[in-house]
Amino acid sequence: MSLASARAVAVYALLAVGVANAAALVIGSRALRAVALATRASPLPFVFVQSQDLAGYTDRFALEIETADGHRERRDLDGSVYADLPGPYERRICYGAALSFFPLVRARQFESILRYGLCRGGPLARAAGIAQPVAAATVVLPPGAAGAPERRAGVRCAG
Repeated sequence: MSLASARAVAVYALLAVGVANAAALVIGSRALRAVALATRASPLPFVFVQSQDLAGYTDRFALEIETADGHRERRDLDGSVYADLPGPYERRICYGAALSFFPLVRARQFESILRYGLCRGGPLARAAGIAQPVAAATVVLPPGAAGAPERRAGVRCAG
């Protein structure tokens, strides 16, 4: 077998391994999926999924803010706010997941993420352009697909 033929076989083999997980899901083969997962070279990330009418990534949401001096305002934000958050992707995605799935996240966990992000000039407040100290904040997700209602959750910042 020539070098060119061997290279072509290797390319096709790698391609087959790479798509094996997706193919197994499409045809419903547990055995192929197990082999594909065992290779650790056949990814199938479920990044943009939905769970109970909640998208895995929200690109639109609002923050209703009450500042320490009593001023109230609403900031309509989109996915670009995540790009302005400091740190690596793994840290920034925590905010995206919490904001997208907050009805499913434990209240204490969600409030902790929101407090850190918005209170005392946190990274989410800075990325959203909020200069004043935040006294309270409410996250508002717009109505979802299939008539899902608007979702709201808030937190009060310690004075």
